[in-house]
Amino acid sequence: QAIDRIVRIGQKNRVQIYRFCCRRTIEERLEAILREKGKLFDSTVEGLARDANWAMKRIHGIVGTAALLGTGPRP
Repeated sequence: QAIDRIVRIGQKNRVQIYRFCCRRTIEERLEAILREKGKLFDSTVEGLARDANWAMKRIHGIVGTAALLGTGPRP
């Protein structure tokens, strides 16, 4: 319930969450899987951002800043 209270609209109070996880249980395995999925998500988003940044630099090099901003002639 405490985790749900964190994201409740209008929540202004500080909420503390304590997680208890026993060794060699399903919950321990699920926590590990969620950590790995989080790392995979982060690396995917970082890769996409890198690719988008590269693409914008390439377009900028070909077209130029003025054309990208709509302030100059287009090639």
